[in-house]
Amino acid sequence: MTEAKRQQNAPIWHEIDGLRHQTVGQLKAKYREVFSAESRSNHKQFLVRRIAWRLQANAEGHLSERARQRALALAQEAELRIRAPESFLKELSGATGKWRSFRYQERVYRSLSEKPSSRSKTVRELMLMV
Repeated sequence: MTEAKRQQNAPIWHEIDGLRHQTVGQLKAKYREVFSAESRSNHKQFLVRRIAWRLQANAEGHLSERARQRALALAQEAELRIRAPESFLKELSGATGKWRSFRYQERVYRSLSEKPSSRSKTVRELMLMV
């Protein structure tokens, strides 16, 4: 970074440095200001980093068009998995055991017990196969 650019962005760097001394409430207000959206996080370090990143990006510029195009190409090439592989689901459907429900922090969860039968694999064995 050239000295001229560094001098030009000095107020931004002072603002970024000052973020560490703000309260979570102040950081959430700043987040709302720079992102035009509410933050779902109350984690101070996360808020400081996200706000600092946006301030820096606004001051120094975003990704170049070439970098954007490359990122888009990589994202389109990536094999995104929304569901488990079909082979895993078929194996899992053959697993034996008993579904059990339990409550944790106001939510209900279900799990399949690991009681194996002589003809099928346990859930644990199926998980290790993936």
